[in-house]
Amino acid sequence: MTSDNSYTKTLTVAATPEEVFAALTDPDQVTAWWSAKSTTGSGQTGGKLEITFGTEDRPTVMRVLAALPLPKTSSVQVRQHARIRGGCRRGGRVFV
Repeated sequence: MTSDNSYTKTLTVAATPEEVFAALTDPDQVTAWWSAKSTTGSGQTGGKLEITFGTEDRPTVMRVLAALPLPKTSSVQVRQHARIRGGCRRGGRVFV
């Protein structure tokens, strides 16, 4: 993604690539990781995750552009389509 609204974050965690990939793509684990109220949908390539936080009345929708389990790392690229505070739209990519 190469827009003014893009966001890229690289981090290292004490977990296997499989554990990290599941945390970023499995709805139940996304809910736990982000302390969300609920998450529905699919975190696989081409899917979308609908994440509801706190008292929000509408979920934040993340379209999964790519979810790639790799031997030593995992990569998940998402684009947020729901409006967030201030009407911004954001996209992001997570490499672990």
